[in-house]
Amino acid sequence: MADIFPVGSGVTRLRGLMKIMRDHQGSVSLSHLAEETGKLVDELLPLVGVSELLGFARIENGVLVLTDLGRQFPPGNPLPVIRSRLALVEPFKSAVFILNGRSMSTDELAAELKAKGVEFQESGTEHRLLKEVLVKWGVRTKLIAYDLEADRWSLPSQ
Repeated sequence: MADIFPVGSGVTRLRGLMKIMRDHQGSVSLSHLAEETGKLVDELLPLVGVSELLGFARIENGVLVLTDLGRQFPPGNPLPVIRSRLALVEPFKSAVFILNGRSMSTDELAAELKAKGVEFQESGTEHRLLKEVLVKWGVRTKLIAYDLEADRWSLPSQ
């Protein structure tokens, strides 16, 4: 089963983290980052996890360090860069593959992702975490599209 994409962060917070990292010449301790943002280290872990998963940063002995890709993170409009990185990680990679030329409900998409080994811990049948991650990251970066009224996922029209 694939790792679960970190829940509890979003594109705006990633942009903020990348700005802080640039302001600190590409490295900052987690404790200093917590102090600067007014968050607990535990609250920052999902965001740090996303930055690592997307290849923008890595942890070295309690210090978050920008990778070469992270140093190239565009301060203006990073959405295309984030979108291209999301397409390489789960659940986005499989969702794009599954949705190619198709439209489906959250339940249908979740079932197909599960069949591929991509699961989210769920409460009930709402697939709340999956939907949250796909909207916060996939829809925000225009990697995937979602019609809330019809509960239909698809790829954006080109």
